[in-house]
Amino acid sequence: MVLKPRVDRCHPGRPCIWVDTKEAFSSHLVRVQGGCEVSSHLHENQWEWNVILDGHGRILLDGREVPFKPGDTFTTPPGVRHAVVADKEDVALLAVFVPGPK
Repeated sequence: MVLKPRVDRCHPGRPCIWVDTKEAFSSHLVRVQGGCEVSSHLHENQWEWNVILDGHGRILLDGREVPFKPGDTFTTPPGVRHAVVADKEDVALLAVFVPGPK
């Protein structure tokens, strides 16, 4: 299989390059404004691996609250509720999604 990169405008003024991996995995740069959050959610069929690139905050993971800082990573299994909360400063993280069991 040959994967061909595509260029789209994912965000105003910022191109993104992506490849259709046929649902093998995906990755996203996520920015959370200071004082804001990615509300509680789950991915039924995907693992999520996050790398904190910038900022401080906490992840709410299946009822537990875990503080994070740049360089920290966390993995969320399929079906586990989680949220990301930014402290006063913006947070940037890389989110990688990989299929779980079917």
